[in-house]
Amino acid sequence: MEVVPSCHLNISCSGCHMFPLIGPRFRCKACDNFNYCENCFYTQKNHRHSFSRIFEPGSAAVFAGKPGRFNRQDMAPEADNIEDWSQCIKSFSVSSRESCAHHLIDPFSDMYWQSAGSQGKHWIRLEMQPDIMIQSLRMKVDPCDSSYMPSLVVVSGGNSYTALQELATVHVRTTNTIVTLLSDLKKFYPYIEIAIKQCRNGGIDCKIHGLYISGRRRSPFSDLPSSVSFLASDCPDIQSYNYVSEVENSVATTHSKVLVWGLNDKDQR
Repeated sequence: MEVVPSCHLNISCSGCHMFPLIGPRFRCKACDNFNYCENCFYTQKNHRHSFSRIFEPGSAAVFAGKPGRFNRQDMAPEADNIEDWSQCIKSFSVSSRESCAHHLIDPFSDMYWQSAGSQGKHWIRLEMQPDIMIQSLRMKVDPCDSSYMPSLVVVSGGNSYTALQELATVHVRTTNTIVTLLSDLKKFYPYIEIAIKQCRNGGIDCKIHGLYISGRRRSPFSDLPSSVSFLASDCPDIQSYNYVSEVENSVATTHSKVLVWGLNDKDQR
C-alpha cells in the first residue's frame, strides 16, 4: 500500500509556488498567508520568523523552529556524535505556551519555557530525525525557581505519542542545574516525551531553561541480535559452510549421506 502525501487545498508555497501544497505545511507564526512546503522549509534561509508544522489539513500545528536550519543534505552520516539540535530533532511541541517554546532550544537566551496548566500534566514532545538515536538528552533548570523547579520527570519513547513506553524516571535534586534525562540509547525511538510530573514544594507549573541533545546515526546492523553464535558450525563434518546440504552418492552402492545444518542439527544425520 502506497502512502499518499497530504494535500493542503487553496494553500501555496511562498518559496517554490507549489499549488496546492503537497506534503507537510510549514506556516509562519508571524506573517499572514506565508507558507513553505517541506523542501523549501529545509533549504530556504532568508525568512527570519519561526514556523509551525501542519502535517495534514485539520491536524494540530507543531512548533518547527526557523527555516534553513534543517537541511537534510547537511547531515553527516559519518559523524560519530551529532550535537546540532536541528540534525537530531525534526520538530517539537509543548503542552502549553507554545509562543515561549523556542527558548528551550536557544543556547544564547536567558529566558525559559513556563508551562500553564494542571499539576503533573506538563510535557515536551520531540520528533526525532530519521535513524538518529539519542546519545545524551539533558535539561537545564534553576534552583532559584523554587516551586517552579521540576522535581520528578518521566521520559518515554515509542513509535507514536499514543504508544509510548517509559524509558527513565528522573528525580531532580534541589541543587541541580543540568539534569541528564537519557544517555546512550541502544534503540531508535521516533517520538520522545518529557513529562514533568512534580515540581518542588507542590508547585503547579514548571520552568525549563533549556534542552540539550546529542545523537548518533543508527547503524543498519543495530537492530540485529547482539549474539549470533548459532551461525558458527559446531559439527566437525562442516567447517567452512554456514548452511550446507550435502549429498554424497556412491557409485558402488545406492547409499546416500545427507547432512542438513540448522539450529538444532548437532549430530543429526
